[in-house]
Amino acid sequence: MPRRLVSTAAAARHYAVSDRTIRNYIGRGYVTGYRVQGKRGVLIDLDESDRVMAQMPGSRARASKKAYGPNARIVVISQPVVVSGDDQ
Repeated sequence: MPRRLVSTAAAARHYAVSDRTIRNYIGRGYVTGYRVQGKRGVLIDLDESDRVMAQMPGSRARASKKAYGPNARIVVISQPVVVSGDDQ
């Protein structure tokens, strides 16, 4: 099944949270970030993040000190299967 990859900004709009919150989730290792080879932006798989968000209490996301923390999983992919959002 193809991934539903969206930008962090599009994921933030989808979940009605800030872009910073999505980056915090990546930094804390709650969700995986995907980077298209040769591109700068990080994408989020909405199917994966839907599963995570359903289990996560709202209070777990608080301000982080870095854009992506030591627990971040950023996976470099050769090209996106499905990309939507205005950042990519």
